[in-house]
Amino acid sequence: MYLFLITNLKADLKSNTGSINFDVNSDQQKEMVLNSVGLGIGTTPSANLHVVGNAIIQNKLSIGATLGSSNLHVEGTVGLSSYLVTSVTTDWQDHSIVLVDTSSDNIILNLPAVVSNVGRVYQFKKISTLNQFSIQSSDNIDTMSEIMFSANTSTLAYLQVISDGTTWHALDMVAETALNPSILTGLKAWYKSDMGTWQDASKTLAASAVNDPVYVWEDQSGHGNDAVVAADANRPLLSSANQIYGRLTLQLDGVDDYFNVPDIRGSAGDQYAYVVSQRKYVTGSTWQRLISSWDGVSGDDYLGSGWSILGDHSTGTAIVYSPKISTVTGTDHTIINIRLGSNASANNQFLHGNLAEVLIFDTIPTSEEDAQILEYLTLRWGL
Repeated sequence: MYLFLITNLKADLKSNTGSINFDVNSDQQKEMVLNSVGLGIGTTPSANLHVVGNAIIQNKLSIGATLGSSNLHVEGTVGLSSYLVTSVTTDWQDHSIVLVDTSSDNIILNLPAVVSNVGRVYQFKKISTLNQFSIQSSDNIDTMSEIMFSANTSTLAYLQVISDGTTWHALDMVAETALNPSILTGLKAWYKSDMGTWQDASKTLAASAVNDPVYVWEDQSGHGNDAVVAADANRPLLSSANQIYGRLTLQLDGVDDYFNVPDIRGSAGDQYAYVVSQRKYVTGSTWQRLISSWDGVSGDDYLGSGWSILGDHSTGTAIVYSPKISTVTGTDHTIINIRLGSNASANNQFLHGNLAEVLIFDTIPTSEEDAQILEYLTLRWGL
């Protein structure tokens, strides 16, 4: 094969080697190859048209037919790239169809940023009835930060989403999944240990790895009621040794770890809170608090219009307990001076254990709503 520099070509080219190679930069690299198989751009073709890299079509493209009425008209079949996921990974993000095999473990996948994926469509299919599958997005999927598909889903879960540059939208979904509490009125603060955790006050450094300290626990309710520690020394750690259902939890040390939550309502009225927690240790103070709200005038958080939830105990002494949901409610409660992990009326009774999820309402859910919330938490944490 000879190399020629040809300008203003107006002739037929014929190769006696079966291939015509185009080197447009004179750098001995083939930018385009034409052979008996087809035309390759950026590669040697293995099909009639084989492109490695980006391609721009400004008008219409018809394949296997005369020019159609759509920008892309295909007469025949279309092949889409698919990827089999068997564990937590991001390798699937370059593929259109994602098959999720949860037969060995629960799997949580995070959608990429919407701003750099405008118009991108993903299709997810859960192909095992075992374990749980979750899709999360910091940009939300419609109004939800997470969509979950349970174990034993009889129809097997299916989800299709598209990015508009601002959020992900669910185009189609088939699932047996519990209620997402964000659609309920009255939810004023919502914290999940595996989402919205930050190492610094300005929320520039995410806490996502094992043993990362957490300074800000971001509110997922949309009301901006972030839970924040008082100082670096009060930061809990993300714990893998104390995971619940494959999700990282916040490990509070029982010495000085706690979060402050912004005041929600100063007047007495309806209140409800749910906390998912566990304790694997029996050290620390007595009467350890999971959550506490002090009315600011009474002698302790459980007096007056204050309220609290304690970790399991025996006459105040901490005991080991498995992951569980704890609740507290009242009709004459203020929702101020709130702490997660210690007594809000004094700097004591710190939790030595794990917090997984916290929901605070300024209403009392109906019995139906309560059942749905409990179902959601049970599903999410495998209780």
